[in-house]
Amino acid sequence: MNEVAEHPKPSPEIEQLVLFGRIDEAVALYAKQAEVDEATARAVVEALAES
Repeated sequence: MNEVAEHPKPSPEIEQLVLFGRIDEAVALYAKQAEVDEATARAVVEALAES
């Protein structure tokens, strides 16, 4: 299992930020919500953006 799959699914609010191209805001919000570091949050958000 990869590292991204081990973290909570991003909330709909984060998904919406990604759809609007507001990646940095999505990363910051996910880091806060999931209580993970910024690098991990960025990996999860970027994976979401690519899907």
